[in-house]
Amino acid sequence: MVRPWIPAPLAHTYYVFQDTLIPSSIFGKWWLSALVKVVLDQTFYVATYNTVFFCGIGALRGDRPKQIFADIKREFWHTMKAGWKLWPLVHCITYTAGAYTRPLLSST
Repeated sequence: MVRPWIPAPLAHTYYVFQDTLIPSSIFGKWWLSALVKVVLDQTFYVATYNTVFFCGIGALRGDRPKQIFADIKREFWHTMKAGWKLWPLVHCITYTAGAYTRPLLSST
């Protein structure tokens, strides 16, 4: 229930911004562009995305802000490390397998 209303627009905005900011080739190297995108995605973006997701889930449960932030503090690094086991590989494929026109297919 939370994903389509808050994180999906965040994902769309991020990927449009990322495509505008980072060209498909850096110094003529497509793999360097993919690497930069994966690193940015798996650090700054995913930290923001996970925090927004935890806040949305906590709000839907009716948790107070103090409880929501306690949940984020407790689960943040576990969630980040779990994601790093899968998503970098997926994004390497996404960013190198050719032109993609609908990056939100993996985010919704």
